[in-house]
Amino acid sequence: MRLFNWMLPQAPNRRAAQAGRGTAAQLFQVVLLCKDDYGARLEQQIRQELAARELSLQRLRTRQCERRELVEMRVLVHCQPGGRPGMVKLVQRLGLEPLVRAVRWETVPQPERALAAA
Repeated sequence: MRLFNWMLPQAPNRRAAQAGRGTAAQLFQVVLLCKDDYGARLEQQIRQELAARELSLQRLRTRQCERRELVEMRVLVHCQPGGRPGMVKLVQRLGLEPLVRAVRWETVPQPERALAAA
């Protein structure tokens, strides 16, 4: 019985610690491939969509792809803990654009989190 009583108070603390891990802000990188003549319009649309979803733009880089009429856009987005559904909607919306050839997004590892976990 002592062993059971000793373990019981620990359970809520473990759950709180696990829940606390997911509450930090995250960085996401969205990579898009689109037609060359559509790049400027898409950049403007990305800025508007980010503002509407209360996501903050950290960096937006555009690069011409070799041997194609495509532009690669890399967008670094800072997302608050409750903003992930908005990020999902943004990526889905961009994927529905007719001149966008590919969209992918990924979490960017943050050094301070990696050090804290070690």
